[in-house]
Amino acid sequence: MNHSTYLFGNFGAGYTQYPEDFTKELLRSSVLDYGKTSISIYRDGDLMYYVYIRKLYGDDKKYIGIAIIYNDGYIDNLQNLFTAFENCISNIVLKGEILELNDYGEIQAVATKLYYKKAEYEWICSMLDSEIKDRNFSFKRLPALNYAADRYSTCSLSESSSSSDVTEAIKNYSIIRVLKNSDYDSQALKGYSGKLRKLYDENQVLMQQNQDLSSTIKKERAKKKQLQFVAILGGLLLIVLFILFSLNSTLNTANLNIEKLKKDNVLQSSKINMLDDEVNNLKRIIALKDGEISRLNDSVEYLERNEERLKTRNDSLFSVNQVFIAENKKLLKENSHLFNRNKDLEKILSNYTKTNSDNKSNTSKSVEKPFISPSTITLRVGDFYQLELYPVSLRAKITKWESDNKRVVAVSQQGRIVAKKRGATSVWVFYSGGCKRCSVIVK
Repeated sequence: MNHSTYLFGNFGAGYTQYPEDFTKELLRSSVLDYGKTSISIYRDGDLMYYVYIRKLYGDDKKYIGIAIIYNDGYIDNLQNLFTAFENCISNIVLKGEILELNDYGEIQAVATKLYYKKAEYEWICSMLDSEIKDRNFSFKRLPALNYAADRYSTCSLSESSSSSDVTEAIKNYSIIRVLKNSDYDSQALKGYSGKLRKLYDENQVLMQQNQDLSSTIKKERAKKKQLQFVAILGGLLLIVLFILFSLNSTLNTANLNIEKLKKDNVLQSSKINMLDDEVNNLKRIIALKDGEISRLNDSVEYLERNEERLKTRNDSLFSVNQVFIAENKKLLKENSHLFNRNKDLEKILSNYTKTNSDNKSNTSKSVEKPFISPSTITLRVGDFYQLELYPVSLRAKITKWESDNKRVVAVSQQGRIVAKKRGATSVWVFYSGGCKRCSVIVK
């Protein structure tokens, strides 16, 4: 089934699309103000547009979109289609070139523009083709459109809508909206996101505990300074009392005051003993506080060791992610090699078919030579044209119509071509016994 794929979105620096052509306005209009994910289905003649939107974390204006355009066919299994798109988003996030998971496990943008992401675009196209192939999508021929419906007629379906509901909607409406607000992440992405969210929560708890311990240490150090200040004041007080006592004993040399001085001496000695006891108590309290501070320091060291272990775990996760990226790049190179080999085989088949056709024409000159009308045509982007094979008797023997560059010109199996973007290419018609070419230029 002929199809084209587009990657677009708004990552915080305005709308961006690759490749950018006449579909730009249609794709931008597919973003709804509600819903986390959605698929918008548009019908334009024989073309079917399937446009998937996934909104990003923090701002509903930020989103990523993937669109597939099929020619003369449609998909009736919406649940499988959602799963294919969701797996693509999951792989894009895990690769980390366009999207990534933040510390809390939510999807956010890495890139700002898509015009320099050609390699990523080709990888996404290949991955989406694999998803559709693996899920054995059944492509059905488009039914006739109800001419009572205008080009803006719209209906809504759910992810679980039946095949008959989808077919009826395609017959009677030009636009179909399908919303999905839950279970829109793949199992791999859910697991990876959950681990990041758990690590983030654990880190927040450790940071809060660290702050609490730092605050407690500051308070205890302030108390220790106060106790030291009290001890110094007590020592100064003892010195002052001693000086006063010495002066008092020196000044009172008279015998009349000897008894009084003795009593004062006994009293002062008692007070000194009491102060000594208080100083000893203060020393014991300071020793206890020092022990508490030492325990708090041990707790801080334990938290720092935990933080180092968390960093080591994050580094190991990053290394695993790099291995996945390297494996994906290796697979991309192998796919490119197979694609080039397929092109070479097609050229060999084309030369063989042409040689065989020339031999037949030389042996039967009396038969009218086949030709395609017109053999050369110039169109503008968005134009349609019907090609014809002559003589008419060969039309029943047509096996297929094919375009060398489907991004420039697409062709249906009835020979109807549509100009998609500027460029030049060839459209081939294959029939029993040969093939003919029409050169198409799109301005």
